Amino acid sequence: MLQYWNNYDDLSLTQIKEAIKNTIDGKNDENFNGGHSVIFKSYIKNISGEVIGIKYYDYSGINRSYSFDDGGKIFLGANLKDIIE
Repeated sequence: MLQYWNNYDDLSLTQIKEAIKNTIDGKNDENFNGGHSVIFKSYIKNISGEVIGIKYYDYSGINRSYSFDDGGKIFLGANLKDIIE
């Protein structure tokens, strides 16, 4: 299982977590842009074998994907491969 949050303003993970916590506590937080739960399907790799995105299942279909180059989201989940630059 994965959870992602929209991150259109390029906030830090700390800011996103604070916005989520505020929203759960019933406070209006302009940094909260909604989230979505999905089920991990597979990694997307480039020709060199580098992980460049993921494929996932959700309520709207089985052929969903996200490229890390797209930005705008923070994904959290167990056993995700960390990309260290």
